[in-house]
This record gives sequence, C-alpha cells and structure tokens, in this order.
Amino acid sequence: MTRSRAATRSGTGLSLALLLLLAARGAWALEASDLSQLIVTDERVVAHVQAPELLWSPDGGCLLVTGYTAAGAAAGTAVPLDGRSALPVPNLASARAAFAPYGSRLACWQRGAPSPAGDSQFLLSIFDPRVGAPVPIPGIAPFPSAPPVVWLENPELIVALRQQQDYTALILYDPVAEKLAPLVATVSGLGTVLRPAATPGQVVVGAVGLDGRAEYYLIDTGTGLVSGVPDEQTSAALSPGVRADAPPGAAPRSGLIAVCREDGLFVSAPGAEESRRLLPRGDLGAHGYVAVAPPAWAPTEEYVAYATRAGDGLTDVRLVTLGLEEIVCEVVYATGGHPPTPGATVWVCLELQLDAQGRVVEPKWSTLKAQLEVTSSPLSGAGGPFVRARSIGLNPDVLKRLTGLSDPPAEMEDDRNLRIGPAGATPQTVLRSFSLPARNGLIAWSQGASTGQVVTVRVTRRALLLIGGPVER
Repeated sequence: MTRSRAATRSGTGLSLALLLLLAARGAWALEASDLSQLIVTDERVVAHVQAPELLWSPDGGCLLVTGYTAAGAAAGTAVPLDGRSALPVPNLASARAAFAPYGSRLACWQRGAPSPAGDSQFLLSIFDPRVGAPVPIPGIAPFPSAPPVVWLENPELIVALRQQQDYTALILYDPVAEKLAPLVATVSGLGTVLRPAATPGQVVVGAVGLDGRAEYYLIDTGTGLVSGVPDEQTSAALSPGVRADAPPGAAPRSGLIAVCREDGLFVSAPGAEESRRLLPRGDLGAHGYVAVAPPAWAPTEEYVAYATRAGDGLTDVRLVTLGLEEIVCEVVYATGGHPPTPGATVWVCLELQLDAQGRVVEPKWSTLKAQLEVTSSPLSGAGGPFVRARSIGLNPDVLKRLTGLSDPPAEMEDDRNLRIGPAGATPQTVLRSFSLPARNGLIAWSQGASTGQVVTVRVTRRALLLIGGPVER
C-alpha cells in the first residue's frame, strides 16, 4: 500500500484540480444511464422513531427526521452531511417544519408553557444545527396548534397559518430583517394546506369550511391579495419544486425510482421493468426490509434515506451514501479469431449451450456472470486480439462473480486513489481504481463473434459529488 498512501498524501493538489474540473464540467452527478454502475458506499441508522417523516434541506446538506418516541412524544433529529454528528432537535412539538432556501436552518414548532387555562401552546422557532438550540421567533404569540409552515426564497419569508374559529390568517416573518411583515390576509375555513406557489412571493392555501368542502386560495405575500384557485388547477399553481405528479421514491433530477421491498432496496429507471438491488449485503433477519414510507432522495442525489421496521415496534431511519462503480473487462480472443465490434453485447458465463453438431448456440444462462458492452475496437496483445467491455448488467455483485472478490486485498496497491477532506477530519475517498485478475474458466460469448476469455477486470469507484451548490447564509 506504499504507493497508494503516498498518492493520498501528495494528492491534495491533484484533488483540488479535480474538483475545479468537476465544477467546470458538472461531472459525477447522477443520471438515469448510471443505473448499472450505482452502488452503496455506506449505510447507517440515523434515527429510531415511530411514524417517521423525512425532510431534506434544499442544498442536500442536512436531513431532518421527525417522528414519535415509544411514549408518543414528538422527536426530531437533524443529520448534517458534512461529517458532523446527528443532533436531536430539543422540545420538538410537531413533524411540520420547513428548511431555509439555503443552508440547514429550519423553522419548526417548539412546545411552550401551557396557557393559563391549561391548553397546549406552540412556539414557532428557528433551529440551526450549527448552534443546537431552537430560538423562538420574537413578536409572534404562541399558537394553540402547529399548522403548516413554509420558508419562501424570494422574498425570503417564513409563512405560517394561524387557525381561528372560522377563518385562517397568514402570519409572515422576515428572517433577514428579523421582524414580522405587516400583512393582513385571511381566508375562510380551517387552513390545512400551505405550499409555495409557482410565482415567487405567493403561496397556495387550502382551507376546509364548515360544510367540509376544501377550497384553495392563491395569496400574494407582498400585497395580501387573495384569489381563488379551482381544484383542477391546484397542481399547476404549486411550485415547480413540488412534484405533485412524481411517483413515490423518485429522484428529483435523474428520475431514478427507489423502492424498498422485503428483500432489499431497489432502484430502477423510469418506466423500466428491471431494477438494480443496492441492499442488502447480508442476512435480513426476521423483519426484512419492510418500508414504512417511500425512500427520500437528497436534492443532490448523493444520498437516499428510508425507514424500515425494527423489532421494538419503532422504525430505523437509514441513510445510504451512493457512488458509481465502473467495471471494465479485458477480453482476449485466440489468434485468428473475430472479436466483437464496439457496441456489441458480450455475455460472460461458465458454460455454453451447443447444438447437435457441437456449435455454440448461446450461453447456459444459469451460469451467467455478467453482461458487458464492448467499448473499444479490437486491439493487438501478446495473447491475441482483445477488446475492452464495460459491465451494463443490473444484477449486483458483478465484481465478486468475475473475480471472486468484492474488494481488492488490503496489501494491494490502487492504480489511483484520490481523497479529500478538511484538516483534522477523516478524508473522503472520491476516486479509486484498481485491477484484479478474472477467475478461471470465464467464457465471453457474443452473437456472431468468436468466443473469448476474460483475463483482467479493472474497477473505478467514484463518489457522487455535487459541485457549485447553494452556499450557507
């Protein structure tokens, strides 16, 4: 490992250059075509609650998990993604919360002292994970309930609904000027829905009247003007960031769909019948991966959070870190053979099916190890002509099936190993490449071409990095 460690120590400048290149090219963002290379680089439990709700900050830098303890008390955990430890949100009173447009601050409800009559009261507060203590917003009287709340970007306002007996008022707080906005806007009925509208500075409010009928209203937070929104136009009025038509578990940019089933976590391309299993790696135990909510992708798509049933009646909220693994095989053919051309599919197996005349018909599919796509024209080598082919199959554990190993031996040197991280913190590996010999007996078959032999397997693992995202304010 001497050369790899030296590369790690001396690779800081190279890593910075790499990051500058990524910033210019926007590389390593997840795309639907990356499905066959998608892997899990880390998985950990970040919360243990009942009825969890998962909320990502807009920049993908923090995950908020809200739910209830075994005793029925509201609980919340903020999980920063910059290496800091998860932080409980103290005295949380409701799962309703809203992240700021930038950074990881959030508006949430804190349980206040009971009223003189003994009724519960709730305080609208701002929680900053960097500080760790919620701060009640000054000038806003305690609420008798914890209604919906949003944090608008343009103009930046924290908006909440104060529910009265037969009407609902809009309450606005300017976190930049640190004062209430002088707006008077009310709608009839009990407000139960609050969303950003497609037009900046406007919100959509849904309220239920005494007759039980729901009405939607469009409210301008600058002028206080209220206009009705017909039910059939409600989805169009919502912010483009709120994908009302997106399927559960859909990634916000690539469109990949994550589904949690009893046998693991699966990801598929939109409209595809086949999916790739990312988890588990081992025994699921008695409970399996029984999901209690659809998986939630981070806006950067570097992470997926999901919740599965635990043994004590609560649920484990798990955070998955994603990466890409490209596997390229070197396939050698006998001298005088006819290797496949670029774009051809190569099936790697242990046995072939023969016809009555002894001619190859196709692979024996029960012995299939990998599906490859040829990426190079035939090249000349000491063992005969060869091609390079990339793994495109959706089945996991291709590396182990091709080489017998899931990772290289600890003493083996990497071809490349780039790690980055702030001073004093454990650096993150963002790029790693290594080569392994293929296991004996692998046969490479392609329609209309000679049969070949896989001799070398080269692996490149990349972390998914979002470059140029929103900055902390």
